[in-house]
Amino acid sequence: MSDEIAIASLLMAILAIIYGTWYPEIMKAINLNVPDHDKMENYNIAKQTFRGKCLPLTVISILVVIIFLPTIIPIISHSVSVFMRDGISAYKGYNTVKMGILFVIIVSVMISIQMLQLSYALRKKCKALETEE
Repeated sequence: MSDEIAIASLLMAILAIIYGTWYPEIMKAINLNVPDHDKMENYNIAKQTFRGKCLPLTVISILVVIIFLPTIIPIISHSVSVFMRDGISAYKGYNTVKMGILFVIIVSVMISIQMLQLSYALRKKCKALETEE
C-alpha cells in the first residue's frame, strides 16, 4: 500500500505541475475575442492550446483516475461496510495511507472534471473562431 501512495503522490505532483503551468494559457485561449474579421490568429492560438495543452492535460488527469480506480473501489467499499457495521466507532480502523490514496484520487477526479469543462469551453471557442475561408 505504501508503494501505491508513493506512486499516487508522484503522479499527482506531475499533474499539479503541468496543471499549474498550463492553466493560465488555457484560460487565456478560452477568453480570446471573437473578432468580426481576421479570426485566423486567435483561431490558431486557441487550436494550438487545445491540442497542445488542454487535451493532453485532460487525458493525463483521466488516466491518473483510471490507474487508481481498481485500488480505490475496495477502499471505499470496505469503508462503507465497516461504517454500516460499526457506525461512528468505525473511526478506530482509520488508515492514513488508504485515506491519502483516496484523497489524491478525489483531487484527480476534480481536476479531470474541470479539465473536461475547460476542454469543452476551448473547443467551443475554436468553433466560434473558425473561418469559412
